[in-house]
Amino acid sequence: MAYKLLVFDLDGTIADTRTDLANAVNHSLRGLGRQELSTDKIGEFVGDGLQKLMTRVLDATGGTAQQLENSIESFNSYYKEHLVDNTTLYPGVIETLKSIQGQQLAVLTNKPRHYSIPILEHLGVNSFFQEVYGGDSFPVKKPDPFTLLEVIKKHGVEKNETLMVGDSIIDVSTARAAGVLVCAVSYGFTSHDKLAAIYPDWLICDLRQLSAILNK
Repeated sequence: MAYKLLVFDLDGTIADTRTDLANAVNHSLRGLGRQELSTDKIGEFVGDGLQKLMTRVLDATGGTAQQLENSIESFNSYYKEHLVDNTTLYPGVIETLKSIQGQQLAVLTNKPRHYSIPILEHLGVNSFFQEVYGGDSFPVKKPDPFTLLEVIKKHGVEKNETLMVGDSIIDVSTARAAGVLVCAVSYGFTSHDKLAAIYPDWLICDLRQLSAILNK
């Protein structure tokens, strides 16, 4: 295998967390007396961390900047109690992770580690990864390339020995800025058309297709 390190996003790539995230967002909106949003709409706002998520949500519902801190507190209060009510693995994740055991695997997500690790443990896949890097692991978040470059450094490999796998424009942008090849998945939070428009190195609709890329 040409790649010694595979770096995976979490939400929209490994785990379908959309419903639990939407429920926590709407819980926060109800507390503020704002109109709830659809799960799909909230999914469009996910990826840059909680502060940006709630900022976008408030902008979309007529909320104010002054409500941001309360909305984040309300989100966290609810989400930590309902973290995995509806969260599941995407099809093919277990098979794919089993097929690449022995390689260095890591998660790089903008979700905090205190949420990410329990999700992976609940889904039974945490043991596949050497490390989980969250939005609180570095002083910056994706798409800043520092995040991915630090992961590469920590694992003692080169950029050309690393492959990023993610579902969002943020993941593709992170890899591009770091000089790393990227495989985008179209089953997550970002549509196939939006991903195709930014030309990832590969675009797949099922994670099991990753094996064909790795074995070339």
